[in-house]
Amino acid sequence: MGDLVKKLAALGLGALVISEEKVRELTRELIKRGELKKGEAPKFIKEVLKKTSKSRKEIEKGISQAIKKALANLPLVSRDELKKLEKKVEKLEKKVGK
Repeated sequence: MGDLVKKLAALGLGALVISEEKVRELTRELIKRGELKKGEAPKFIKEVLKKTSKSRKEIEKGISQAIKKALANLPLVSRDELKKLEKKVEKLEKKVGK
């Protein structure tokens, strides 16, 4: 069974975010083709779901880091900087209004 999981990962299945139902469908198909024993199915399903969950978390982390990096390179104003500017504008408006 370990070889089968490695083959699936090599095919990219481990990196995909798939539902438990899709994993169960795949498992039934593998049992039909004789590539997986029926008694190994629960362990196989659990292992595939664990791998896909881990992959999803890694992908999400990578995307988050990429977004943060991209935003850091953009000429954007932070909330704190905006609040400071708003306060300065208010002070200037008060001065001009007097």
